[in-house]
Parts: sequence; C-alpha cells; structure tokens
Amino acid sequence: MLQQLIKKITRVEQALILLSVVSLSVVIWQHFGMTKTYSLSPELLAPAKNWNDDINDGVSRGHLNLVDNTFVLDCNLKKSANTFAFCGFIQPLIDHKQGVDLSGYDTLNIDIALESDAEDTVIIYLLNLDDNAITTEMRRANSATIYPSSNMQTYSLKLTSFSLPSWWLFKFPELKTHVREADISNVTDIQISSGDNTVERQETIKVKNITFKGKWIRKEPLYLSVLIVWLAFFFTYLTYRLVTLNKRLHLSKTKTRELAKLNNFLAIEKDKFESMAKIDPLTHTFNRAGIRDIFDEAIKNLQAKNQPCALIMFDIDHFKQVNDTYGHAVGDEVLVALANYIKANTRSKDYLMRWGGEEFILVCTNTQLEIASLIADKLRKGIEQQTLAQRNITCSFGVGTLNQDIAKTFEATDKALYKAKNSGRNRVIISQ
Repeated sequence: MLQQLIKKITRVEQALILLSVVSLSVVIWQHFGMTKTYSLSPELLAPAKNWNDDINDGVSRGHLNLVDNTFVLDCNLKKSANTFAFCGFIQPLIDHKQGVDLSGYDTLNIDIALESDAEDTVIIYLLNLDDNAITTEMRRANSATIYPSSNMQTYSLKLTSFSLPSWWLFKFPELKTHVREADISNVTDIQISSGDNTVERQETIKVKNITFKGKWIRKEPLYLSVLIVWLAFFFTYLTYRLVTLNKRLHLSKTKTRELAKLNNFLAIEKDKFESMAKIDPLTHTFNRAGIRDIFDEAIKNLQAKNQPCALIMFDIDHFKQVNDTYGHAVGDEVLVALANYIKANTRSKDYLMRWGGEEFILVCTNTQLEIASLIADKLRKGIEQQTLAQRNITCSFGVGTLNQDIAKTFEATDKALYKAKNSGRNRVIISQ
C-alpha cells in the first residue's frame, strides 16, 4: 500500500516533501546542534598578567595565582585621589600579534565566583585590535558586566551585549568613533576586572573556564539560505508550469483549430445527410420531410404578407400498366425522366416533391391560383408531346391554393386531381 501511495505522488510533491524534510532537519540541527566552541585552557595560553590601578598612580593591588586550572585573583581595593580603584588580570588569547576572530560566536560562557567584603560586580573586557588603532594601548575595550555569587557558577553572556564603555571614548578621542556596538573580529586579550563599587574592600575573583560558543551557521544566514532555496524552487516550478501551460495552450489552440476544421467538415456532412434525408433517392426531388420547411415558410408569408402559394398535384396516367408491362425498372426510369422534365421547365421559386409512387406535388410560391393553372396546363401539354424514357405518357393535374388549414388545402387539391382522372385523364382541374 505504501508503494502504491508513493507511485501516486508526483515528482513535484516528492521534491516538496524532500525539501521540507531537509529544511526542517537543518533548522532542528541548527537549534540543537551545529555548535562550535573556542575554549581558553590556561596551560595552552600565554601567562596571565596582573592589571591594577597603579597604571593610573592608584594604590590598589591584586595578586594572581593559577590553582588547579583556576585563576584566583586576590584584590586589595583602596581609594585614591588619582584614579578609580580597580584590580584585575589580562589573559592573552594567543602568543602573537594577530588576534582571534570571535564574530562567528554567540555567547561567552564563564565559570566565575566573587568573594567580597561589599557587593560588587565583575567587568569582562574583550580587547579588540582595530585597524585604525595606532598602538596596542588603543585596543577597543568591548565590555559586559556580571554580578557573580560567592559560589562558582557558569554565566552565559551574549556577545551582542558587549559594548564600548564611555571611559574608552574619552580616553581615545583621536579615534573619533561613535559606534558603541562590540567589535570582536580581532580579539587579542580577555580582561577580568573588579566592578564599580567605590568603597574600599577585599575581594577574591575566581575564574575557571572561559568558553566561546556559536553555531557553524547562524540563524539569520541559515534561514535566509533556506528561504532562497524555497524561492528558487517555487520560481523554477512556476517557470516550469508557465512553460508547460504555454505548451498546453499552444497544443490546445492547435487541437481547437483541428476540431474547428473537423466540426466544419462534420457540419457539411450533417447538412449533406440532412439534405439527403429530405431528398427522394430515386428522382432527387424533395420528399415529404424536405417540403415541410417550404410549407412552413409559405404559411408565414401568407400570414405576414398575404403572399399566395399554389399547389399543383399530378401523377402519371395508367402508370400501373407501365410497371406491369415493362417492369419496375422501366417504371423508375419514367419517374426519373418525368422529374427531370418538370425541374427543367419550372421556375426557381417552384419546388417539386415526390408525394409517393407516381404522384408528385409542385409548390409554386408567391403564385396566384390562375397562374398555377396555366403552369400546370403548360406542363401537361409538354409531357404529352415528349418521349420520356422512350415511353409516351400523360399526366393528370389538380391545382389548389394554400390557406391557413394546410390539411384542407391538400384535401381540396387531391379532390381536383381525382376529378381530373375520373374526367378522362390528361387534363387540369382547379380546386373549388
């Protein structure tokens, strides 16, 4: 069942599923893993150095020891008229002039404890050697403050929380910088210093582990990359769909043209078959179905325009004798010859119909009864004088005029024909 389900999934859906799984996996991996670290191991680094306010003619003193890979700084902080009281130590990151690029890390994790006679903070500096610094004394002092307890604990500082302290801006005005954000692209040293309390005090700062943590790929570029991949996928898919739809549209237009040609052909064939259905196959005159539309039009003209329409009903005299004597094939030849003669000797507005057997009807549109009678008599004489299918025949004619009741019109005209046959045949009788 799983295989059947996979077969039903389109390639685009497979690509969407794969791309979703990869995207989700990368995001989860970035959140829970993808971690890189940079740890400061005292035994691998250059020796740390004391850093006290005596550089500014102060009287505070600190003493630094390394005990079990733990920095222990004992500070005797005393007030001085010349400077703010502080003590600390500086730990070089590497033993050469070029610093370490920490801009790819996110946090500074430090194990630290503070034992003090008075409440105090600890200030951490990341000393960065800027390109425009003239001497190492002018290193950018990116700083952050923590408030440690007396017990050794791990504190995590976001590197974005580091900023440039005001005293550094006043100390080096020649750098003319107004940017307070941290620059840690070339850090040469990390400095641990006592805090901002101004009272005289004894305190001990203990630092055990210093580790920088980050991601091999940060969220912003990772999410941007994922977004670009998705946009590229959708753009590619939309381009493919547009190309496919364009091809389908072109194919559809081609099929439409072919279908139009076919419909046109079929329409012609339909008209052909409709015409065939309305034509007597032997004489190629109208049959009853074909004459229906002519009668409908004639009645409409009679009602709307008072336009007359005459009917000439005729059949072949003694036609049964022709069939009995010469056979039906000869009889059919006589019928065809008669129809051809009538069509050749009538007007374009007259319509000939084979009513059945040897009986025909000639519909004379826009024709008065008297004119129709003259037409019938002319045809009668012409038939009598012709040799049709090598046979001499005569016809009897009944003439009537169309009124609102077509059934009565046919009945009256048929009576006139019947009267003509009973009156000796080969004559024309007008319906009363």
